[in-house]
Amino acid sequence: MSPLLPPPPLLQNYVVRFLAPTFLIRLIRLLLYRVFGILVMRTDGHNGLEALTPAERGYASPSDGVLGVREVVRRASRNAGSPASAFHDHLYATFGSSWDDEDLRKGNAVETFDEDVDQLVKRTEYYARRSGATDAIVAAMSEMLRSKEAKRLLAIPSAWLLRRGIADLYKPKMHKVFSTYLRRVRVDFALHVRKSVYPLAKMAQEQPELFGEFARAVKLMDHASSAVTNDEWDALAKYASFHPTDVQKARATVGMPDANLPPVADTRLSVNEHGEVIAMSSGFVESSSHVETSLMQLVQQYTVRGQVRQLAAKTGGRCRISRLERLASSLGKLAGTVSTLNGGWHGLKIALFAGRRSSDRTYLLLQNLFCMRHLVGYVGTSSVQSANLVDGAMRHAGIGEAGRKAQIKALLGTHAHEMSSTFAQLLARFDDEAGGGSDTPCQVSTLCAHIVFVMCNGGSGRGDGITALPDTYGTDGFCAAARAAEVPPEFVEDMKSKWNVDIHPRTRVFDLVHMWRMDSGDYATVARTVLRHSAERRAEVEAMRKRGDQDVPPGPPADVGLMHSNLGSPADVLAVSRLPVDIRPSIVGFGTLADGFAPIELAHCRVDSPEDGSSTIAGTTDNSSNGEAYWTTEATISMASVVMKAVQAYHMDSPRPTDMCTGKLGDGDGKGKLELDPRVTPEVGESMRVRWRAMSAHKSPDVERVTATLRRAYVALTREEIYNK
Repeated sequence: MSPLLPPPPLLQNYVVRFLAPTFLIRLIRLLLYRVFGILVMRTDGHNGLEALTPAERGYASPSDGVLGVREVVRRASRNAGSPASAFHDHLYATFGSSWDDEDLRKGNAVETFDEDVDQLVKRTEYYARRSGATDAIVAAMSEMLRSKEAKRLLAIPSAWLLRRGIADLYKPKMHKVFSTYLRRVRVDFALHVRKSVYPLAKMAQEQPELFGEFARAVKLMDHASSAVTNDEWDALAKYASFHPTDVQKARATVGMPDANLPPVADTRLSVNEHGEVIAMSSGFVESSSHVETSLMQLVQQYTVRGQVRQLAAKTGGRCRISRLERLASSLGKLAGTVSTLNGGWHGLKIALFAGRRSSDRTYLLLQNLFCMRHLVGYVGTSSVQSANLVDGAMRHAGIGEAGRKAQIKALLGTHAHEMSSTFAQLLARFDDEAGGGSDTPCQVSTLCAHIVFVMCNGGSGRGDGITALPDTYGTDGFCAAARAAEVPPEFVEDMKSKWNVDIHPRTRVFDLVHMWRMDSGDYATVARTVLRHSAERRAEVEAMRKRGDQDVPPGPPADVGLMHSNLGSPADVLAVSRLPVDIRPSIVGFGTLADGFAPIELAHCRVDSPEDGSSTIAGTTDNSSNGEAYWTTEATISMASVVMKAVQAYHMDSPRPTDMCTGKLGDGDGKGKLELDPRVTPEVGESMRVRWRAMSAHKSPDVERVTATLRRAYVALTREEIYNK
């Protein structure tokens, strides 16, 4: 009998459940916990609907309107601030800060998928074939799921994973900059759910108990004992050769005790005037930054669970999707994606930039394990947690260090828009000076962010190479400013003393860029913009040589490195691999297109006809009679489009500005990528749009003025340390 068929009659159902091994296992677990206090973890359960205790249901009843949603959010946030439940306390006491401690190695207190691995394999094979996976990839996926390392990853309780932050490599790299030169800076991050079929406000209204669980998960993240664990530091050293400074490590461990600020900033949930749930985190810059990736993933995961519960409610509880079925659907879709990419002979290097928008943290681990073994062109992952836990699972399976490194390859990452956004607000006066006024600002702040990042972390290529993320306030304006600005002599000194790298004193910032990352706008258009600036800069250097100048800098690299990280589907990846050679990226980075769900097979459920047509259920069979209908075979679970951006950056001794903010414009005039502080007035928001467009449009900066202003900004940060006082 298929596990997806409707349950049999009541008496028969209980007889079957009593005789089933799964029921006996659950009974034993219950006895162990009740009698001996031994907690044996479970998954979401057969139907994927997590049970809550009466105490956990202490939230407002569903009600209509903004006021009802606001009350649910208020109560959920208040209750989430109370001490964690005994369940989570016991869990954290058992597993501590490292997943590889003695209890977990022995398998104690761990709910495993052992009894369900065969079913997971069977269902994954079904979805893989439906997603167009080749027989070879289907077999490879099945082999992976049955491996010791996959079973090890499946054994990690999902609740335990939620206690640990989701971090990508770019975070600790940026945080080295922040903890060195922005120690007294407070930054506010704002969550923005751009698109969702099941918004948080709807969850608060229809499923207040699930929203309360989401609020508690957010609070548990805020109450983490450390933002980065020791084993994650070890993974960073092993797979990225990254080593934090003592100050960075201390701030990630204990926060700022003198200012009573924890290592992970507090996150506040509220409802705006439109009835939308918004989330804001505020703390010293690294602490707020730590929230971003983890909170985005939580929103994704709970949005998925909300859709599952909504479907169960619409079908009277008959059509339920278990966590195993969701996991199989995602893995099957991944198999189809890998088959498509591998069969496309793309010739690209591929970095897996997953984590922030992952549908499930267990899936994230298995996704990484499968891609590193079977995705053609794979060169590494950005996910610190995945590299760490997959490394541990392989070690537990008996794979030596050389074998582990050969598969995991490397932790990869550039930096994020939050770095340029933070510098843009803190150094806004220098942008005005460089451009000749507040109406014509020039992107000195973003240039300063890039060279300070390289000074703190080292560069690529010859040791001075920059990976540029130029679209924060427009790639064209960034390139123009970078071509105009000579590097500060203090920067030349720092690179020599810290990294033993010699940089020609007349080098322009543009000359140091070895890789350009395209993350918004039309890729071909933006890539040609970079190529145009590169050709013009090389022509300038060649003209200096022809004039007989004795002190000519090397200029930019002849081969322009391009990276594309704004891809939506496997077809997009294959399309860019076939672009003309001059604009074809050498590397692509993606995460979301390797996630999501294949259409999920449902039981042929007999339910009352939904009033709204039940858009969650993909199709219907018109066999209605007596006001009833048989609603059919598939459900679609949609991924949310969610971002979280830095929207305010200011000195801790100053109040939060109300007449300005920071954020992101993006290429393409900000269409679809514009981010602002949701708390500012429309007038302030419009003034920031105008300012950022002016920064993007600044095409002919004054070389002497831009060079002098960049030097003053660099000295103010690194010598005067204006944001460390």
